[in-house]
Amino acid sequence: MITSNIKTIIGKYKLLRRDLTAMVMKEEAKVMEEMLKKGFKDQVDPYGQKWDKNSDGSKFDRNGAIQKSFKISYARNFAKIESDLEFTKYHQTGTKRLPQRKMVPDSSSGGLEHSTWQAPIHGVLSKVVERIMK
Repeated sequence: MITSNIKTIIGKYKLLRRDLTAMVMKEEAKVMEEMLKKGFKDQVDPYGQKWDKNSDGSKFDRNGAIQKSFKISYARNFAKIESDLEFTKYHQTGTKRLPQRKMVPDSSSGGLEHSTWQAPIHGVLSKVVERIMK
């Protein structure tokens, strides 16, 4: 019985050693997608600031085109989120006539470390390891 437990533990360790980074990146990508959706739902940026409404008083991205433009991708050593709409960057950074509505954390505001995304993303590693070791 003890031998069987040791084999199981060794098997899990090998899986961890081989695939941990890729598994973490996959889970981080999922968390990023959830946080992005939450931001659009709550109309708030990753730092807790409410987005300005549109000039007609309606909510930002009322038809969902900008939110749908974001693509989440990951590989063995990264997870990223990006929009395929050119004008999304103007909402992210703001212009003289367009209020800033940050949708993803960026370095100009302290990056991930000062965002509401930090805790969920940093919690991914322990959740993945815990799930594997069960």
